[in-house]
Amino acid sequence: MNGLCWMCRINLIFQVLLLVSGRGRYFYETWGGSRFVGTVNDPNQFAFFIFIMMLVLFMEYWRKAVYTAKARIGFWGMFLVGVFLIVKAKSTGMSVGLLVFFAVLAWQFFWDKCCHSKQKKVWWFGGAAFLVLLAVGVYLISPGADFDVSQTDYTLLSRIQQKIWKLANGNIYDLLYDRSAERLVLEPQYLLCGAGEGFFERFIPYDGFEALLSPGVFDVFHVNEIHSSFFDVWFSYGLIPTTFLVYWIGRNVIRCDRAQRAAVLALLAESFTLMNCRQPFFWFISVEKTPTSSGGE
Repeated sequence: MNGLCWMCRINLIFQVLLLVSGRGRYFYETWGGSRFVGTVNDPNQFAFFIFIMMLVLFMEYWRKAVYTAKARIGFWGMFLVGVFLIVKAKSTGMSVGLLVFFAVLAWQFFWDKCCHSKQKKVWWFGGAAFLVLLAVGVYLISPGADFDVSQTDYTLLSRIQQKIWKLANGNIYDLLYDRSAERLVLEPQYLLCGAGEGFFERFIPYDGFEALLSPGVFDVFHVNEIHSSFFDVWFSYGLIPTTFLVYWIGRNVIRCDRAQRAAVLALLAESFTLMNCRQPFFWFISVEKTPTSSGGE
């Protein structure tokens, strides 16, 4: 595990060096916007690559339970490097993962304080105030009805605003099509028996499907795999295998210690937005056990 963590650190630093030197690859949108992909070809896979390394480093940091100033600076420094790279990749899926990761850690810390602190009312009030501020923040970044991402500086924030705009101005078909999941309702029989992997041309939306989409929200031009690990597995393999898999993952989550639970839940949340369960590290994080005797900060 120690050697793996060193490789993660080297990889993170190497990707930063590529970025600052201008030698890294970029993914370009049709209208000109760009996203950093480092040594990878796809910005979402690059961000997943970075996110996984961050989680590996976190689990090792927790496992060792050495919280000296040097260890803290070393871990959180590399973690922030990972956050920086995800921001440059502009991945909203990894943003969801990071949000869940920090939310789970914050909830664990908050619940401990509410249960064991002598100032429980102060902590409850602080938690309520935080939720209010969070709601205000979401309101402030909410895009207007005429939002156009191509007219922005194209940052991670503008991509998040784009997703919010699509949800606010679209319908259920728009939401599904955004993740290439329209086949869940167009071909529902495969949710029972499974369609198998690959050959996505089988699921080209029928003529007239574009009429179901909200005008100006999407252009119908692609057929990809479903951008969701859970729904892709369900659609590809059917109900019975998926039920067994969900049961197995659920048991693993229950058995996790609190540190690993934050990592696994973040990974599962992120995987709902992208098809990443084919990556070996997805399963490494999901099943790797950290000692339950390890403490937290």
